[in-house]
Amino acid sequence: LPYFTLFGQSYLSLLDNGSVWHSYFNGYSANNNTITIEKDTFINGFTYKKLNQATYFFDGNSGTTTFYLREFNDKVEYLYLYSTNNFISKILYDFSAHIGDFIGLIENDYNQPDSAFLLQIDSVFIDTSYRQRWNIGFAGGFVTARWIEGIGSTNGLQNPIQHTSTTYGGASSLLCFNNLNTTIYMDTNYNTCFVSTGIENKNLTPKDVIISPNPISNKGVLKFNGNTNIRIDVLIYNVLGQIVLQEELDSNNELILDKNKLSSGLYIYHLVASNMTITKGKFLIK
Repeated sequence: LPYFTLFGQSYLSLLDNGSVWHSYFNGYSANNNTITIEKDTFINGFTYKKLNQATYFFDGNSGTTTFYLREFNDKVEYLYLYSTNNFISKILYDFSAHIGDFIGLIENDYNQPDSAFLLQIDSVFIDTSYRQRWNIGFAGGFVTARWIEGIGSTNGLQNPIQHTSTTYGGASSLLCFNNLNTTIYMDTNYNTCFVSTGIENKNLTPKDVIISPNPISNKGVLKFNGNTNIRIDVLIYNVLGQIVLQEELDSNNELILDKNKLSSGLYIYHLVASNMTITKGKFLIK
């Protein structure tokens, strides 16, 4: 569990009423999440904010979950009702650590835990002023998460350390943060608070994508089995959620996947038309 120590300076409250967090997970179970603060709730002698998370999956399903947060001594405690009167508690954020302090354990590409540390504290201009930013990552300097004062993690409110999930093969991103119906923060990689889960062009019917071979040792071919008369781009993400390749399908609805352009690892592809994802999947390069 991520127990932290962070930077002991006063900061903007993370749990202001009227705050809304919109996140996106781009793995196999791709979904949009919206978290809102509902009300104050008294639990075990302490006052918590009750938060509701609405999840919208790309297959059309949806669901809601409830959890509780409270701020104290520059920390944010997470409380989840596991079953009736059975709460799971952990420290989600702690804004009092020093650079080099151990932050928690993070899953690596081999499903083994690595140590994450506070690498740097800097500032970023958000809305109309500068806010403190905490950079979390591995000792070698690789950043896996950033916390922004009064907003939380840029991975999403409930993902304070890890951007990627090797278990589900995807990554979580905070799309935008609103307070009192005003957008305070937006991820410039998306420029939206809600990633589209479909396509409006009724003449385009998504078909299966074939990648051969898969895994790819040297070169492979991604082929889209659909007859279209509009442009289709292929966006390829690494497991950190970063776009590493973006190219248009050729006249045969194909794209060559070359190991000279993509290093060994797991990748997620999105086929995009009219700025909307029409189908997606994964492939592996040895």
